[in-house]
Amino acid sequence: MPMNKKLRAAVMAGNWKMNLLAADVAPYAAVLRANETAGEAKTIVCVPYLSIPAAVEAFKGSSVAVGAQDVS
Repeated sequence: MPMNKKLRAAVMAGNWKMNLLAADVAPYAAVLRANETAGEAKTIVCVPYLSIPAAVEAFKGSSVAVGAQDVS
């Protein structure tokens, strides 16, 4: 059944657990920004607490939103 876009929005969200460091954010962001989904889905990356400032800066001006992940 097709999604009713009036009622729902497509979201693509992911986290990288503790696999990347804050220094790894910029190269990762460059690749993700180069492959943005052109409005097909809202893209969200959830990063570890210590990487939030670097992620916000790296994704500034893009359609990619930054979220935080919990420890579970």
